[in-house]
Parts: sequence; C-alpha cells; structure tokens
Amino acid sequence: LTKLLTDNEFVITSLNDGKHLPHSKHFAGMAMDVRTRNLNQAERVARYEKARALLDLLGYDVIAEDDHDHCEYDPKPGEEKKWLERTT
Repeated sequence: LTKLLTDNEFVITSLNDGKHLPHSKHFAGMAMDVRTRNLNQAERVARYEKARALLDLLGYDVIAEDDHDHCEYDPKPGEEKKWLERTT
C-alpha cells in the first residue's frame, strides 16, 4: 500500500487508540490516521488524491484532516459491485 500511495514515509499514527468521537470506526478496527506533517502541500495533495482513487472502489473513505489523513472502511451500496466489475 505504501508504494502505491507514495515514495515518502508512510506513518500510521492511530488505529484503535487515541482520542476519537464515541462512535468512531477506529474503535471497531475499521479506521486509521496517517501522518501528513512530513509532507509538503503538493506531496500531501498527491497522496490524498491517489489514496481516494485507489481506495474508494474498495469501500474506503479518505478524509483530509488538519494534521493527518483519516481513512475508514465505510462501503456504500454498490461499491462492492464496482470493485468486482473492475477485477473480472
């Protein structure tokens, strides 16, 4: 995943730990936060756009927060079908 998204350091800063909203997908093991402070603005935008393009089809949401990128598994109706259609 790291090589697909970036040639920069890829650091997961939170999985099911840390401070999150009470119903956060982090506590179910379905979300992660990724460090962005090591990236300049162009690198951050490029990684974010690539992550969204790759992971959206798999049912993931990627959200740019102020100091990190948040990624969570949250499939919408039909997303699983889109993935199957592209792989067959």
